[in-house]
Amino acid sequence: MRGMKLSLALLLIGCSSSGGSGAHTGGVSGTSGSSATSSGGSSGADTTGTNGPITYGGAVSCGPAVMGGTPGGSGGAVDMWTNVTPSGISLAPTSDNFGMQDVLVDPVRPSDLYAFVCHQGVWKSTDFGQTWGKVNTGPGGDMIDSGKPWGEGIDSNRCRDPNTKPALYSLGSQGGFWKSIDGGVSWTMSSLPNDGKPRPQDGYDVDVDPYDGNHLIVGFHEEPGLAESTDGGQTFQSITLDPGMAAGTSYYAFFIDTGDPTTTAQVWLLVSQATGGTAGTWRTQDGGKTWKQVSKNEHNHGQCQIYQQNGIIFLPGVYAVEGWGVLRSDDLGVTWTHLGSGQSQGVVFGTSKNIYAQNPGATMGTMDQSQSERAAQPGDTWSTWALTMTNGPKRAAVTSDGTHNIIVGGDWNAGLWRYVEP
Repeated sequence: MRGMKLSLALLLIGCSSSGGSGAHTGGVSGTSGSSATSSGGSSGADTTGTNGPITYGGAVSCGPAVMGGTPGGSGGAVDMWTNVTPSGISLAPTSDNFGMQDVLVDPVRPSDLYAFVCHQGVWKSTDFGQTWGKVNTGPGGDMIDSGKPWGEGIDSNRCRDPNTKPALYSLGSQGGFWKSIDGGVSWTMSSLPNDGKPRPQDGYDVDVDPYDGNHLIVGFHEEPGLAESTDGGQTFQSITLDPGMAAGTSYYAFFIDTGDPTTTAQVWLLVSQATGGTAGTWRTQDGGKTWKQVSKNEHNHGQCQIYQQNGIIFLPGVYAVEGWGVLRSDDLGVTWTHLGSGQSQGVVFGTSKNIYAQNPGATMGTMDQSQSERAAQPGDTWSTWALTMTNGPKRAAVTSDGTHNIIVGGDWNAGLWRYVEP
């Protein structure tokens, strides 16, 4: 198998309707020694498909073995978006069905993806997103069915035995924080900090440290707030925000991959839901002890997915002084410049060839995708890429079959969409 680099980041990472997700999806890169992370999830590493340890940024990590037989064996139309929504999922725009939510890719088994659906649980694909089956059939699984799973994450450990199922994290309108240690079959709940917030169990998003799958940060829905766990979600502590952050709500929280495990654990980016630019985007480099507003950029209601590679961050949003749409930071989020058309964008995700931006929305109606954008790596020059689906991804996952990069997005009531990059 040819060398490949895969990372999770939950395209995502993300921001949501009445909630969102620190979505995490995979960023794929073929550049030796580099890192690619979508939605601030785990960072990738080059591998020959042997699952052996390699080094990146001074840290030992393990690369994913390419599943699915021979390279390119995943199938599907190339250079075409395909609706792969399973027939068992209802996308009917009822009063509480916002459809598809986050899509995650397993950092050890890139053939395996997980999709979360409002009131319809967790669905798994083992063929790079072509076909899907429901998996939350064990104890506690009915609770995932009972609500809207706004924020999801997956264990970032790239050295996990591929025969061991990944831990999955979920939170949303069910209340509390939910965890599965058997690949989404059964689920248990732990409580978020009850620290005086009006809605202490109403989590909005979760992000996973790319070097430590037990280190999590969680934002809260429709209120300012942040919590941290260092034991895989068994217990949480509240993080004190700067008084200037009180104007914000539904913060999306992201680990910023510095290339070093110690500093990555302490460097976070928080993006507020749109307030007109009052709350904006904040950064800490000491694990939340102090904060600095680094941009007026905010996320639209519904989603926020960032993309990271080699210390460069691509951030979507609105109300930034630099311009609406896609922002870029070359200094780990301290300063920002504007790229692209200036249209509102809600998610950014990337592969070894291109970086993509779309403007999805937490609506049971439609969101025009004709102003979607993309740029060839390394993302300097952007152009409009008109798409025809009726909404964009709340969170997109990026993986590879060894020949093609593959993108799978949970596009709200438009369903699950898959793209095989030429």
